[in-house]
Amino acid sequence: SGMALLTLSACDTGRGTEVTGQGVLGLQAAVMAAGARGLLMSLWPVPDESTRLLMTHFYEDVWEGGLSPRTALLAAQRAVRDDPSRKFTHPLHWAGWVLVGDPGRAR
Repeated sequence: SGMALLTLSACDTGRGTEVTGQGVLGLQAAVMAAGARGLLMSLWPVPDESTRLLMTHFYEDVWEGGLSPRTALLAAQRAVRDDPSRKFTHPLHWAGWVLVGDPGRAR
């Protein structure tokens, strides 16, 4: 049970805080402890325009294309990187997105 996949598309949602004796804690740990099986988040601030493009590709591939979230994320990252406008080739725009956990098919 629990949520298959939670997406946090705000700035650097994947960063945690070092707590002496407890390691790195963050939103990721809280969400996973609350029962989410998978979490899509960014490791650094990503510009809105490239985030919007990545999320559009990601959700189209998951919901319409039937890809697993992991495969859809890789495809979305490539799509942003290879966008015909060439505005998003820098890794800042696509490489910071990570999928934590195992959401399965998330459908």
